[in-house]
Amino acid sequence: AADVLRVAAKIYPNDASTQYMLGSALATLGQQDAANAAYRNVIALDADFLPAYASLGAALYSAHDSDGAIRMFRAGLQIDPMSAELYYDLGLAFGKNGDESAARQAIALAAKLQPRFASDPPGIAVQPNHSGSF
Repeated sequence: AADVLRVAAKIYPNDASTQYMLGSALATLGQQDAANAAYRNVIALDADFLPAYASLGAALYSAHDSDGAIRMFRAGLQIDPMSAELYYDLGLAFGKNGDESAARQAIALAAKLQPRFASDPPGIAVQPNHSGSF
């Protein structure tokens, strides 16, 4: 699938959806640096492509770049300020950064928007919720 998407990405270099699918395929194959580059390309092509922010944020969180993850989740929330998932992920990133107050606040907002997050602890060992699909 990644090979087909690489070809499609070359044919349609300005299509954010194709570039995003390529990034997702590369991430599935464990090629995270290439996936992150594809997600950044998507954001450059379409600054409102929310799944790219969520996926890049989750990847940065996993790579222990909580500052980068926070930037991506905040940027995503500028696009969709009602995204419970992004607030939850932002809370996890704040928790990983040691900012428990901001973590609790973000997770409380997530729980207010989506009650399923009310029982989730703001533990920093938890992975962000997003696969990038909405």
